[in-house]
Amino acid sequence: MGTDDGLLQVTEDDGAHWRKIDHFPGVPDTTFVSRVTPSAFDINTVYAAFDNHKAGDFKPYLLKSTDLGRTWTSIVGDLPQTGTAYTIIEDVKDPQLLFVGTEFGLYYTANGGRQWSRGWYNLPNGQFYHIAVDNRSPYWIYG
Repeated sequence: MGTDDGLLQVTEDDGAHWRKIDHFPGVPDTTFVSRVTPSAFDINTVYAAFDNHKAGDFKPYLLKSTDLGRTWTSIVGDLPQTGTAYTIIEDVKDPQLLFVGTEFGLYYTANGGRQWSRGWYNLPNGQFYHIAVDNRSPYWIYG
């Protein structure tokens, strides 16, 4: 669970106990956690998007953890450095295929976040606060 003051709360026992995460490498303190997305492929992997536009910071902040939030790695790669990242999702068939909704459009990566490309099959530009992949038709993206 992400919060508006830059925290993540993680439970590994159905809510009996919670572990607070308050530091994310490269992300300013108290930056709003705009999206937390668990991996469909690995129960230890989670993605997080952070939004710091209220502080005048429009950089994208995207992180990945493969150990339930104990350590984090940036997956911003070559995303443009202006354009808040609001949401991130993983493809339903390929864990390396990720989609990010930003202030200026949808981006995707086929290599886990090292290189990003804009758009997806002539998808129009716009703000993407929420996106979803259709489980039955994995190349259908909704935003």
